[in-house]
Amino acid sequence: MKKTIVVLLFMASLGLFSVLVAGEVYVSPHGSDRNAGTKEAPYLTLNRAIKQAREWRRLNRPEAAGGICICLEDGVYAQSAPLFIRPEDSGTPDSPTLIRAVENAHPVISGGVAVTGWKKGCDDPRIAKELRSKIWVAKAPSFGNRIVETRQMWVDGNKAQRAAQFPDGVMERMIDFNPEEQTITIPASQIGNLPNARQLEMIVHQRWAIAILRVKSIDVRGEQAVIRFHEPESHLEFAHPWPQPIIGGEKGNSSFCLTNALELLDQPGEWFQEYPSGTIYYYPRSEEDMETAEVIVPALETLMIVDGTLERPVRHIQVEGITFAIGIYTNLSMDHIGPGEHRSFREYACCKKRLFERSRMICINADDKYHGFMTANLEAPVYTYGIEQPCDVKAEHIVYERSSRGLNVTYQTTGWIKDEIVLKMPGTANVYNSLAAMEAAYLLGISPETIRKTLRNVSVKGRIEEVRISDKFDVVIDYAHNAASLESLIKTLRQYQPKRLVLLFGCGGNRSPLRRFQMGETAGRLSDVTILTSDNPRYEKPEAILSDIEQGMKRTKGKYKIIPDRREAISYAISKAQEGDLIVVAGKGHEEYQEIEGHFYPMNEREMIENSI
Repeated sequence: MKKTIVVLLFMASLGLFSVLVAGEVYVSPHGSDRNAGTKEAPYLTLNRAIKQAREWRRLNRPEAAGGICICLEDGVYAQSAPLFIRPEDSGTPDSPTLIRAVENAHPVISGGVAVTGWKKGCDDPRIAKELRSKIWVAKAPSFGNRIVETRQMWVDGNKAQRAAQFPDGVMERMIDFNPEEQTITIPASQIGNLPNARQLEMIVHQRWAIAILRVKSIDVRGEQAVIRFHEPESHLEFAHPWPQPIIGGEKGNSSFCLTNALELLDQPGEWFQEYPSGTIYYYPRSEEDMETAEVIVPALETLMIVDGTLERPVRHIQVEGITFAIGIYTNLSMDHIGPGEHRSFREYACCKKRLFERSRMICINADDKYHGFMTANLEAPVYTYGIEQPCDVKAEHIVYERSSRGLNVTYQTTGWIKDEIVLKMPGTANVYNSLAAMEAAYLLGISPETIRKTLRNVSVKGRIEEVRISDKFDVVIDYAHNAASLESLIKTLRQYQPKRLVLLFGCGGNRSPLRRFQMGETAGRLSDVTILTSDNPRYEKPEAILSDIEQGMKRTKGKYKIIPDRREAISYAISKAQEGDLIVVAGKGHEEYQEIEGHFYPMNEREMIENSI
């Protein structure tokens, strides 16, 4: 059951906490990884410090007794690769590894690179003559041995806008959308000097989605301009059945905006990057001094990867004083409690609350019964989302759709964001998740149009993940591996009114027999047909695990069949599928292996499902 946590942060700010430790490793932006890692001779990178701590533990050095502290001195730590933390880096309850700032320091771990060397003035004829003296120009930075190609730029902490035809949020109506010719027709008055623009893009607002299309050609015909697009966008835009732009609708035709051309750089706060040179052009705002401004473009978005499994978890590593721009609370349930996890429900709840104590803003599920506990005595502002209770962003008119395109859910939002949202990820749980992501993105300054488009195309591997192999029945893969998550999964999929809900699952070895009994009882009570099979047996016999699950099944009137071999079980489920069925393959989700007696054997359930036809 591999569990990978990826921390996606542009910048993380570290503060100071006082903890007594035995060994100390120092890191400084002015250090060297060839140094000894002492206060007088610090390392340069956090990765090198983590390696030193790992070596102390491996060799049972006295520095590891009582804990190891990695001390970051003031400054910016530009990451060239994610910080990778493995099970071998784990501490112990009596000897944790702490990562913290030295006294009065405020180090920043950054995935961005600076754009420097700005020069004022530009003689490029594509820019209006009266503006050329106001434009600043710089070469794009390199990252590795590549020029950074970016779609975002930040000046003194404020996001700049890519050069566009209209101000942010303003669009114009198109005249025609022609799928056969794969063209969009717009008023010629909006073209100006753009027919020869080399990197021009069109943003199209089509119902609940946004399309970004690279312009291939512009054919001006009197008062109209016919636009064609590069592949693969052209095929995706015109061949995809839904959603398409509206022509002749009640509120008029769908709208568009042209963007990403030097010819459009005419407003303060706009920028443009030219390819293949990478040259960046910027029209500063009145308050910005480009001789001193800090200009950052993102080069590395993933700053830290904590990679462990349930069997070999990463434990007792603490990043003290880290603050998060936004903390998101979804729910709290009786999970992750027991040997090797949390000792009690209260401990689990308190550990989860620590995130919000370190967040500058908090987005919280107003419908969850523990939201009051999570927000009690917090100093940061709290914003809410939900379905049932009054909140800042609320989903209403939820529709669960099952069609030849698969399982979808649509809803309308009220409150801060008034929009119509379509998700390819089915179920109420994903409505909540999308609301959380929407609210957080909005607080970070991302436009509703971008949020809508992004949500339309989001999917998560192994979380109610559809595998399309037939128009007559549906197959989904999910990670549900305890009774609570299994019940939630089944109830979610019942919203799509399948003819039969066929559930295939097993339980992991060397885990509580009670969990197996509970999952068996849940499956028998809620599914129409259950196929019991092997999961990760580890060091137990699959037959013994299946026997424990069966005891729970027998407490119900549910129909079931036992097929220990998981490949055979999946093949059997697909071969017996009826029109209108919904087959759920649960327990492994994103995993692509099966663990048996310490060995990890390749097992890709998606391929197994596809090959069963």
